[in-house]
Amino acid sequence: MWTLPIFFKCDFRYYTYMSTTTSSTLDNGLLVIVNENSASSAIALQLVVRAGSAYEKEDEQGYAHILEHMLLKGTTRRPTSYDIGLEIDRIGAYSNASTAYEAAWFILEAASRHAEKLFDVMADNILNATLDARVLENEKKVILGEFRQRDNMLIRKCLMRGLAHYANNHPIARDPLGVEGQVLQANPDALRSYKEKYYVPANCALIISGAIDNNRASQLAEKYFGLWSHASAPDRSLPPPQFIHGGSDFLEHPADTTYLTLYYGIERAASLQEYAALDLIVSLLGYGYTSLILNELRNKRGLIYSSGTNARYYSNATVITIGTNSSEPEAAVQAIDEIVQNLEKRLSDSEIANLKVQVNGIIERQISNSEYVTRTLQQQFVQFGSIITPEDYLKMLADLPPDFVRSTCRLFFNPQKMFTFALGKKALVVQA
Repeated sequence: MWTLPIFFKCDFRYYTYMSTTTSSTLDNGLLVIVNENSASSAIALQLVVRAGSAYEKEDEQGYAHILEHMLLKGTTRRPTSYDIGLEIDRIGAYSNASTAYEAAWFILEAASRHAEKLFDVMADNILNATLDARVLENEKKVILGEFRQRDNMLIRKCLMRGLAHYANNHPIARDPLGVEGQVLQANPDALRSYKEKYYVPANCALIISGAIDNNRASQLAEKYFGLWSHASAPDRSLPPPQFIHGGSDFLEHPADTTYLTLYYGIERAASLQEYAALDLIVSLLGYGYTSLILNELRNKRGLIYSSGTNARYYSNATVITIGTNSSEPEAAVQAIDEIVQNLEKRLSDSEIANLKVQVNGIIERQISNSEYVTRTLQQQFVQFGSIITPEDYLKMLADLPPDFVRSTCRLFFNPQKMFTFALGKKALVVQA
C-alpha cells in the first residue's frame, strides 16, 4: 500500500487538496484504489475492466459492449433492471457504464451514507448477472438503435472511419459499439465465456473516490469483492499498428459541410512524461478562447465554427486527432497544417510556463469532483497499469523540462506524417 501527501507544489504556488490516495490489492488480485476527499459529501465507485473492442476476436466484435449492457439487466438477487434501478434511484444515485477500445467501466455515485449500498449493487451486477436470453434479444434491439444513432453522428463517423483507414484496420481502430452481424449472433453462453476470460480480479481495478476513509472503503471492497474467484489476467497483447503516414482519404456523404479529422501518431504507447507534455501541447492547440486552432480558423479566417483536439492513448500506440468541419475544407486543412508546422516555435520557455499554469488550473478546478478523479485514475490504470494520482501528476507537470516538451512536439506532430480524412460531397484537394 502507498499513501500520497495532501500538499503539492506547482509553479511556485502551494495548493491544498484535502485528499489522500491509497492503493492495495486483495488476495484475489483485485486492485483497490481509494481517493479520500474530506471536502466531499458524496462517493463515486467505479469498476474498470481492461477489456474493450481492441481485444475482441473477429467473431466477437461487439461483445464487450453487449456485456456492458447485460451486466446491468438483472442478477440472481435483483432479477430485472427495474429491480436494480429501484434500489439505486430511490437513494438518488447516478449509474452509468461505457465501453472503449481497451476498457469497460461501471460507475455508481451517491451521497456517502449510501456507500455500502453502492458496493452491494456493483458487486451483484458484476458477479451475479444472469445474462438472460430473452433480455439479451431485447437488448440487441437497443444496441441496433445505437448503431443507427451512430450513423447519424457525422463527427463521430468521420473520426472512426478515418481511424480505421489511418491504422490499416488495426484492432485499436475498431468501433467499441461493435459490428451489427456479430451483435445479432451473440448468445448468453458466448457472453459468459467472454466474461470468464476478461472479468477476473487481476484484470480489474475498483476505484473509490469521495467522502469515505480508506479503512471503510477497504473493508467494503473485501466484503463484497473478496470472494470473487481468483484467475490469471488474460493475454491482452496486440500486434503493432502500421499507420499510414501522409496522404488523405475520403468518404462520400451528402452533407452540406465537409467533416475533417487530422491524425498524428506513433506506433507505441506514450510514456508518462510524454503524456504530460501532450497535455500542455493539446491545451495550447484546443483549449478555450486561446486555442490556436479556433483563433486562426474561426476568429481570423471564419473557416470553422468549432473544433476538438484530443490525445488518444493505447497500449501500443498514441494518436492525436484534430477534428472540425468547414464549407472550405481545403483552406481549413491548410491552415491547421500551418499551425502544426510552427507549433514547436510557439513553445518558448515562457509559453510552456503559462501552459503549466493553465493545465494546473484546469485540473485544480476539476479535482474536487469525485467522478473526475475516478475517471483520471481509471485512465491511468488502463494506460500504464498503475496509478498516478492527480497530486503526483501535477508535481511532475510542474517539473517537466521545456526542452522535453519541445522534443515531444517534434515526435508527435510531424507535418510530414499527417493523415487527413474527410467526409462530405467531394474529396479534398490540398496543396502539398
